[in-house]
Order: sequence, then C-alpha cells, then structure tokens
Amino acid sequence: MPLRRYTTEVAGWLRGEGPVTHLPQQPAPVSVPIYLGALTSPTAELAGELADGVMPWMWSAVRVAQSKKWAARGRAKAPGRGPLDIAHGIPTFIGDDIAVQRDLARANLAIFTTFPFYQRMFRASGFAEEAMRQSRAPAVPR
Repeated sequence: MPLRRYTTEVAGWLRGEGPVTHLPQQPAPVSVPIYLGALTSPTAELAGELADGVMPWMWSAVRVAQSKKWAARGRAKAPGRGPLDIAHGIPTFIGDDIAVQRDLARANLAIFTTFPFYQRMFRASGFAEEAMRQSRAPAVPR
C-alpha cells in the first residue's frame, strides 16, 4: 500500500472514520500525532504534506537541515497545518564500557553499508568514503 494512502487511512481511523467492523467507529479519545519515518527526500516532503512530524532515519545533521526544505514543499500543499516536528531517528548504544558499545555499534550498523539503498543514502548524507570503507571491512564477530 502506498505511504500516502496508508497515512490518509490511519488519520481517518483516528478521527473515527475507519472501515465498518463489528466494533463502533469513534475518534481517538486523545490527539494522536502521525509521524512518517523518512529515508528519502520524497518521504520528507510527504510528511510535510500529511503528517504532524517526520523522523529521518540515520541522516547526517546536514541532511536533516536539507529535509526542512523538502518538508516545507509538502507543507505548502497543506495550508493551515501547524509546524512539522522533526524527531531524528538514530541507533543509540548505551552502556558503561564505551569500547564494548562501539564494537556493538559497528557490528550493528555495518550491515547497513552492504545494502545498495543505504549506500546511496550514506553518500547523499556526505559519508561516501566511510560507507565504502566500511562495506569492505570484515564483519565484527558478535
């Protein structure tokens, strides 16, 4: 299902406009914001148009700053919506031993550099050299 349709349907369900089922449809008792996870600029733009927030996934600070422009294009299509929240999604490793946490992070994040989509995303975020170097590195044993 395309993201636009899915987002629109979820917003409708939250307003109590869901599909007919054995349960009565009613609006959510509290306001439920809708955030779209974004890997690409078109998704950031769609979030600007339809959502309350956007969560860029593993983007650099520079790319997050660029995403404000993309989201603004979407917001321009939806006059009257409030400001768009940006909640950056980035893997976080917490523990007392920083060396252990770095090893865990390397092992966890290295897999992303092996996928062509993420390689393109990392290059777009300004990490071409790092992505290339990491994709050639041997896997860190767990």
